[in-house]
Amino acid sequence: MNIIKRPSNDHFLDTYRKEIVVLHGTAGGSEIGAHTTLDKPDKVDVPYLIARSGTIVERFDPKYWAYHTGKSGICKISIGIENVWWGWVNKVGGKFYSWTNKEVPADEVIELPTFCGKRHYHTLTQEQIYSNYWLILQLKKRFPTLKEVNTHTKYSNMRYDFPPLFPDIEYLKTALTASPIEDRFNVS
Repeated sequence: MNIIKRPSNDHFLDTYRKEIVVLHGTAGGSEIGAHTTLDKPDKVDVPYLIARSGTIVERFDPKYWAYHTGKSGICKISIGIENVWWGWVNKVGGKFYSWTNKEVPADEVIELPTFCGKRHYHTLTQEQIYSNYWLILQLKKRFPTLKEVNTHTKYSNMRYDFPPLFPDIEYLKTALTASPIEDRFNVS
């Protein structure tokens, strides 16, 4: 897998021991829209963005940090991965709509137990799942101090991205403990 570099200067240059990977969802449907939001000069950014196609974009070296879980010390010791997806969607008359009223295909929606008043969520693509797993494997090699994969909701109960029972999160957590043989054969 390749990583495309799209440099951002919207981060801090001091370094800290990395212990956590935090998965985020953009709440938008396009990579361009995600970059536009992240490009604002406010020190809110993530080192990685994963498009619906599975393309991994590195915005800055993950040894540095930016705010991505709120203004907490967690940001300094974590690496954020932003995934392009709509997040929660509303069901209206048998169809699903994003918060911007864009229709989301029903085969890209899952129903979960209610979380923050929401039950229906846009799914990650298989390409995104593979890219997240592969990226977490690579990050573990570079930062052996990584010990957790969490979602943004762990650090902010007002966030809807990745509710606790979102499928694939437990699978992605296994990337931190995968053996080299699993690394070679489970992910292309």
